[in-house]
Amino acid sequence: MPKVEIRIGSETYTGKTTKAATAAALDHLAALFPEGERYGWAPVIFTAPGIVGVATKSPAGGWEYRLHWITAAADGSCCSGYKTRREAEFYMRRHMSQIAYAPPEGQIDSPEADAAALAIVHPDDTEGLTQQRSWLRFQREYRAARAEGLTDREAHAKACGHSV
Repeated sequence: MPKVEIRIGSETYTGKTTKAATAAALDHLAALFPEGERYGWAPVIFTAPGIVGVATKSPAGGWEYRLHWITAAADGSCCSGYKTRREAEFYMRRHMSQIAYAPPEGQIDSPEADAAALAIVHPDDTEGLTQQRSWLRFQREYRAARAEGLTDREAHAKACGHSV
C-alpha cells in the first residue's frame, strides 16, 4: 500500500493517507507542548488544505510563523517580526488562506472556494477578513479579464481598476 510522507523541518511523518500523515505530524507537535504551554508560551498550530502552519516565539524576540506544504518536498516558508502571538497567528492564517484558495479550473465565480478561504482567516481578524474579501474580488476580476482574452498584464491592470 502506498504511503504518504509529510516533511516538517527535519522530521518526516507517514501515514496511509495525507489525512493520516497530517494527524501524525499534529500529534507530534502537540506532544511537544503537552500541558498547552511550555517555557512560558504555547505555539499556534493550524491546518488548512495542503498546509500546516506553526507560529512560535522567535529566538530573535517576538513571534514568527512557518508554513509547511503537506504534499511538497520543500521545507516551506517563514515569516517573522510579529510582536505578539495573536498578530503572528492572524498573519499566518491570512497567508494560508491565500495559498489554500482553489476555485475550480475555468470557473470565474466560486462562492464555495471564497467561503473556504475566508473560513481560514481568524474570525476575530476583521482587518484580515476585509483584506481577504478584497483579494478574492481581485481574483474574480482577474479571471474574468483573462477569460475575455486579455493578457496577464492587461488583466492585472483591469482587476486593479485601471483602464486597459
